[in-house]
Amino acid sequence: MNYGEIAHAIEQTLELMEQALTDLNENGRLAAETEATFKAEYAKTKLRERAKAKVTEGYLTDVADAECEELRLAYLIASARHAGAKSAISVLQSRLDGLRTLAAGLRNVT
Repeated sequence: MNYGEIAHAIEQTLELMEQALTDLNENGRLAAETEATFKAEYAKTKLRERAKAKVTEGYLTDVADAECEELRLAYLIASARHAGAKSAISVLQSRLDGLRTLAAGLRNVT
């Protein structure tokens, strides 16, 4: 690679990183929103069942798990996307660091 190709690769990586940061923010917001919704509905379900009769904590958990299954799945998916976005940024940062090191090495050679 020559210096111009490296500079172009750095520019492309920075653009990808900008998009990855946007994705991270969006996925983080979605993960937080879905977590809050899931936990609120889960708690409401347990309270509603507890008010019906004396039941065990295990029963309450089972009912809440069953009734909130879709919300829990949405929360887990959003959390996984958020984690994936974090990983993408880490990979891009490593690539950027490598390209900068390569560019600095070429500058020292010429």
